[in-house]
Amino acid sequence: MIKKIEGIVVGEISYKETSKIIKIFTCDGIINVLAKGSKKITNKNFTATTYLTYGSFLIYEHDLSILKSASKKKNYKNILKDIVKLSASSYIVSLITQVFKQNKSKELYSFLLSSLNKINDNINPLAIVNIIEVKLLPYLGLKLNLESCALCNNSNITCLSLDYSGFLCSNCSNIKMDKKILKLIKNNS
Repeated sequence: MIKKIEGIVVGEISYKETSKIIKIFTCDGIINVLAKGSKKITNKNFTATTYLTYGSFLIYEHDLSILKSASKKKNYKNILKDIVKLSASSYIVSLITQVFKQNKSKELYSFLLSSLNKINDNINPLAIVNIIEVKLLPYLGLKLNLESCALCNNSNITCLSLDYSGFLCSNCSNIKMDKKILKLIKNNS
């Protein structure tokens, strides 16, 4: 059966001399697809099957699906040319795919797309990593208190403490985080 899917290429494994098996993260899960001949630069599917490419894929569904055609919707050029952005993005891809193995939530796909788009748009990749780590905690069974101080319920928060599972105020901690980072964490969780 032929099926059209949209997703992000999150991995690839060489298969024979000119082909590869690509892992596509979709809203329905992670699919392994054999992309015949796609290691050749002259192949029509070459650019659409590279790492961190968001695209549309026409596949023959089988035990190992086979790629019929692919079209690139977006590749993350800013990420691919900056080692810090690429490292942060690769970490996020790895983290989200591991969490997906435990919790098959469709929101994880949205988290991945959103984080890659933000990093590609030059938002601080390390801040995005921290936000994603916090957002993934409930999927692993840990819920943070992000409304007020975890110790005294004061609303004047100054830092995030994983030891106390939430924000802390100036009375409970001497550590001060940048207010922009605190706002990003609170608004994106």
